Amino acid sequence: MAVAVEKVLRSAAIRINGIAGTTAATIEAAYITTPITATQLDSPDFPLTPLKDTFLLVEEKLVNAVAGFKVKEVSPAGVVSYRYHEWRTSITTQTDNIAHLGAIPSTDASSNKIVGVYGSVFDATSNIACEEMPIQDIRIAVRNANSWLVSPIYGFHVVGNRMHHTRTNVKMDVCTYNRSTRATAIDTLTNPILLPDAAEEAYVCGMVSLLVRDDAFTGQAQIYRNYFENTLNGQVLAQAA
Repeated sequence: MAVAVEKVLRSAAIRINGIAGTTAATIEAAYITTPITATQLDSPDFPLTPLKDTFLLVEEKLVNAVAGFKVKEVSPAGVVSYRYHEWRTSITTQTDNIAHLGAIPSTDASSNKIVGVYGSVFDATSNIACEEMPIQDIRIAVRNANSWLVSPIYGFHVVGNRMHHTRTNVKMDVCTYNRSTRATAIDTLTNPILLPDAAEEAYVCGMVSLLVRDDAFTGQAQIYRNYFENTLNGQVLAQAA
């Protein structure tokens, strides 16, 4: 079963004395209640809605880290490829059709804002992957003077925000994040987190690192900020090495 949002909230709340109860038994009873509610999450400093907003802040940071991960690799034979973070599949969608010389959209086909680096480019009809080519070769193939090309070419080159390619239309794999959609989703606390279960620690540590109010929990927040950064470095950023 996927990690539910409530699991992250209760794990963060217990660390800021935010679970209702004054004895081990009453705290345990409140902690294991599902679905957990504002009755069990009774911190006067951080009630349920601020906890959910903090959850979203952490999720946004994680999504940006995952979506921005891209490593160029060159095989011994000289073949260039790109490696992306494996969590990217949880937030990957596709753009609408992009014509040759068309502007790369800022949203995907469902109007969600694109975040991070662009993924693969592929023919909009056949889904055949396009290979990055020098822009001069793209221009020559598109011009196809005297119809010298007898085999289809699947190539692209991005210049600024413009897509140059050799097909009728292409699409791109992209990462997106829609805060409004996610805010609605986590209103049902038994819904799963957006990223894979392995991100649970990062969610919890990130939340605790942000749960500071006046002088309350400042020392703990710093400790958990270090945990959070270590988790990012270990699970996301370090993979670029």
